[in-house]
Amino acid sequence: MNATYCCLSSALNHIPSNHSLLEAARFELGIAVGCAKEYEKTWHSIIWIQSNARTKRRVREQLNHLAFDCYTHFLKAVDYLNQYADLMDEQSNQPLKWWFEVNCSLNLAYTSINRENKREILTRQLCLFDS
Repeated sequence: MNATYCCLSSALNHIPSNHSLLEAARFELGIAVGCAKEYEKTWHSIIWIQSNARTKRRVREQLNHLAFDCYTHFLKAVDYLNQYADLMDEQSNQPLKWWFEVNCSLNLAYTSINRENKREILTRQLCLFDS
């Protein structure tokens, strides 16, 4: 998730906040960056070889939730950016310089999160009852 964190942070730093859709995308990316950072902290919070099965299961559950939340907020941010791109297309505006940086960073983030966390994202179980 470290590569995902770096790519999302890079994209977040390049998006200006001069439009409501861009501000919404920045907000969602900020949450995704926070989830990726928390994922890394949680992963390194235990010694995997020495921990008991119960602790590993609890930490894995937290990691599954963080990876899924990171991916969800990432997709929401991409949706806002696509809406902004459609709006700029309607106005016949040329893509701005920052757009290419953001596009590259988001493509790399998508690749890395799917490579590193695909199972966690696709197999997250919904909790029907609180225990």
